[in-house]
Amino acid sequence: MNIRTFLSSFLRACVSIALICALIYIMRDSIPGMIATLKETSLVLFCLGMAIYFAGMIIASFRLRILLSLQGVHMTTMDVLRVNLLGCFFSTFLPTSIGGDIVKAFYIAKESKRTMQSYTSVFIDRFLGMFTIFLIALAALIFIKDTSGLNLIWLLAILIICSLLLAVTLFNKKLAKHFSLPIGSIMPEKLKREMKNIYNAMHNYKNHKKKMFDCFLISIIGQIVAFSAAYFLALGIKSHISLGLVLLVMPVASIVSMLPSINGVGPREMSIVLMLKPFMGDSASGAIAFLWLGLLLITAFLGGIVYMFMGYYKIKPVELVP
Repeated sequence: MNIRTFLSSFLRACVSIALICALIYIMRDSIPGMIATLKETSLVLFCLGMAIYFAGMIIASFRLRILLSLQGVHMTTMDVLRVNLLGCFFSTFLPTSIGGDIVKAFYIAKESKRTMQSYTSVFIDRFLGMFTIFLIALAALIFIKDTSGLNLIWLLAILIICSLLLAVTLFNKKLAKHFSLPIGSIMPEKLKREMKNIYNAMHNYKNHKKKMFDCFLISIIGQIVAFSAAYFLALGIKSHISLGLVLLVMPVASIVSMLPSINGVGPREMSIVLMLKPFMGDSASGAIAFLWLGLLLITAFLGGIVYMFMGYYKIKPVELVP
């Protein structure tokens, strides 16, 4: 592990630990109540929430399968689901040197022998996922009636603008060329050629507007289904929150989890508690945060089981270390 990787991992670990400690301090008087709430969680409703979250993953896998097919990479939806589970496993349990998206692209490239197309497809898949998360949260914020204590419109507006700029840059060659001129003047020629090839591969999606629109709709459906799992987690602890509030809080928590941390642990839980507390109280909001974390860990564990049976495709972590 080089010094840069070590410092990055150390910083992310510090952020996660600091925010978890801060959350424990904030909830110090509510921890006994939260533990009692967790003990009373309905196993049936937790499993239902898990199944709904997993259904969202299957829908997301269908989205990536379409994106891959547009680049000439043909895989079944279940094979893509397997790769997505691997990404969850690596990003959760081996977060210090390997990103889940890199793992997904690595395995897809291994199986398809199309490296550039695999990586660009995974990048576009990630972009679509993030963009639709922003849209769902913004729509929920606009239409939800009671947003007491929530002031997130500016954050979401900034994220939407950034996403739109990125989309325009990706799919508008003239604008991309305008932005690339100052960077290209200081970039080595070999790297410029590689970046051009990668951009051309991504730009290829512009020629498939109908398929891209289908992926956009699939992404929205998949995200809504996955986030709806939190609604059933709330029912499982005998609390009730509106589905609209869930579709505001959980996307924002996902956005916050992108901050430097160990797989979002710390920022995600802190944001869930702070946003749900005005509606559910400290104990219930804390229980939801940790139940959601448990759901993510179980998903990552399933990815670990998939990895155990990968055979000769097992990856050596050193292969992906930058």
